[in-house]
Amino acid sequence: MPFTDIRFISFRNLDDASLDVAAEKVFFIGENGQGKTNVLEALYFLSYGASFRGSPVSEVATRGRSSFCLAGKGKDNRNGSDALIDEIRLVFDSKAKDIRINDHRIRDRKELVERNPVIAFCHEDFSFAAGEPERRRFFFDQTAGLVSPAYIDVLREYKRVLKQRNAALKDRRYDLLDEYDIQLSGVGSHLVARRARLEDELNAVFALRYEAVSLLGSEVTISYRPSWSPEWSLDEISARLKAKRPEEIGLGSSLSGPHRDRWVFSRDGRDFSSTASTGQRRLLSLTLRMVQAIFYTNMTGRLPVLLLDDVLLELDRGKRRRFLELLPNSGQSFYTFLPGEPWEDYRTPSTLSLLAAFFDEEKLRRGGRFAEFFGSWKAIAGERLAAHSRISDIDKGLLIVEAEHPGWIQLLQLRQSEILGAATQRFPELGLRGILFRLAREDVSDNGQTVDKKREPPPDIAASDQKETAQTTSEPAFIDPELQSLFVKLKDSMDQKAGDR
Repeated sequence: MPFTDIRFISFRNLDDASLDVAAEKVFFIGENGQGKTNVLEALYFLSYGASFRGSPVSEVATRGRSSFCLAGKGKDNRNGSDALIDEIRLVFDSKAKDIRINDHRIRDRKELVERNPVIAFCHEDFSFAAGEPERRRFFFDQTAGLVSPAYIDVLREYKRVLKQRNAALKDRRYDLLDEYDIQLSGVGSHLVARRARLEDELNAVFALRYEAVSLLGSEVTISYRPSWSPEWSLDEISARLKAKRPEEIGLGSSLSGPHRDRWVFSRDGRDFSSTASTGQRRLLSLTLRMVQAIFYTNMTGRLPVLLLDDVLLELDRGKRRRFLELLPNSGQSFYTFLPGEPWEDYRTPSTLSLLAAFFDEEKLRRGGRFAEFFGSWKAIAGERLAAHSRISDIDKGLLIVEAEHPGWIQLLQLRQSEILGAATQRFPELGLRGILFRLAREDVSDNGQTVDKKREPPPDIAASDQKETAQTTSEPAFIDPELQSLFVKLKDSMDQKAGDR
């Protein structure tokens, strides 16, 4: 459901206010801690009645408050029409949560899932690639539940029976196990069958998209490894449960069933996530969310709302471009950016940029100039050099530039005075007084490689001269004194407002 406006009351660190978000793309630009992610979390709460961060609802209210309220309006496009407007309201008071759509009280969150499809790309998703098996099961169960309320019912029933069976094991009520085995095998077999189909459906789009962004050179696929074979009959499942029973009695826990299933990322027949780099695993989690959105649209014919929380920061320039090119169509999309990111490069005529939601007019002007500066590197350095380098940070008037090869650093150094002059002429308010060139820790070209020795030098630089030019200084913090001062003043103002409440 595309949103037209949202309102917050006592929600996290956000001021009590309303925001007009009636646009295909909405950008929230601000420093860390200013509330960008909280706005996305509010949208997710309105869509699903919960937080994508996994935070207990009791911890979400503004500090010192025990309740909060969220409200939003959006277009009901379930029937292919945007004519109908829904109003959603969520009120949490102490321990009770009340969710209403057009004054109709929602008693089961399944109603929200069917009505308000939202896909959130967030930092916590990294656990899908690098976390415990339970986190991967959560993602794939969530994916199946987005398109099938019946799957949610079956999963709930399985968890109910499993809980009772575990209780019988712990309480030594072994006389109940035969009956629970019948129930567990019946419900669990449906989960296994649906998960097996899901593996095929997701692999139809996952492998191609991961390779298109990563340029890894070989296929990475999703493998479902169930505790019970999808081909087993109910009798065969019951036999497996009985075979495990002596061990289960000793441990007091059920050891066989869909709750023990595993999902694996495979490359060349091996577990890829166990050997993948941090960047490759981060891309696995982002690709999963991308495929989740595509799968939802393919199965329902509807476009979900996308929430992307600072995820582009974690990709190098080439992967970022390829990821955005492959991002599926959506009913609406919300992005968060830091002021220094080239967010203006991603704008379209229909994009709404809400820097003013977090900064006053002076911060709006300065934040826009920072974004403009980071996006002007090609004009400052020239197209050839800019294609093999990038602005990394500004630290106390020192412009820090990363290049993909020592040879490119040498060429940049030869034009250092010219580049600095062009930068200060275009952006005198930044107070730039020098440039530091260093070797990029990750490839900034489009070949997807991250190993320095594989990067190609410029054709006109001798290989023997390259090593001397590499700079390996440690990573500086992104600090501009004047802007930092404004952020401190803003924080003090917000703290004072919180105290006045």
